[in-house]
Amino acid sequence: MKKYFLVALSAVLLFGVTGCGKKPSQVTCSKTEEEDGQKVTVSVTADLDKDDKITDASITYDFGDKEAASTYCSLFKMGEEEGEESKISCDGSKITIKGLDSFEDEEAEDSEKMAGKTKDAFIKEAQEEGYTCK
Repeated sequence: MKKYFLVALSAVLLFGVTGCGKKPSQVTCSKTEEEDGQKVTVSVTADLDKDDKITDASITYDFGDKEAASTYCSLFKMGEEEGEESKISCDGSKITIKGLDSFEDEEAEDSEKMAGKTKDAFIKEAQEEGYTCK
């Protein structure tokens, strides 16, 4: 019994020291907006690498109403290309879009990729748009 305890303790310490099993760090910025008379909480979550640069991002819309979310989900899914894996998931009153860079319009003048931006730049831009970040 003592051997198993020591092995288990060693494994826990190893994972703690090396960081294995640790979730990637993230930053989330949120705000509540009104869209066609419907209140929507928008949350943008950016995954960060060890240098605090964005590797991926997702956006979640929480409508607080399943019918409104279902309507918007259908609209979002109409914009997806056929045969491509869906980046849009709908769950109750929430819609989540993953891989935001793929939704950027490369020809638009003000379009910027999120991947590669620093955490500080992301937070600054989000706060300028009225988001609260944590």
